[in-house]
Amino acid sequence: MKVQFLLFALCAQLLFIVSFAHAEPKKIPKIGFLGALSPSAVPARVSAFRQGLSSHGYIEGKTILVEYRWAEGKFDLVPALAAELVHLNVDGYRHLWPN
Repeated sequence: MKVQFLLFALCAQLLFIVSFAHAEPKKIPKIGFLGALSPSAVPARVSAFRQGLSSHGYIEGKTILVEYRWAEGKFDLVPALAAELVHLNVDGYRHLWPN
């Protein structure tokens, strides 16, 4: 009886370990960031965005992905850049427009 119980416990542990080895990794959230200008035109705002992510415990490239698209002041490009972000199936959006 004890041997059967030990064998059952060993099999249960092995099954538990194997199930975690084959588990899907946790999905990393992805944000789409659309800027009307260039990052060099608004460095303080881009820095503030990154600091905000960091203050909430996110590490860009590790615990959150950010897809940046910049119109470089060519506002006619904004719809196409927004469409790119939609096709990337991002989890959220952030936009940055000039004042």
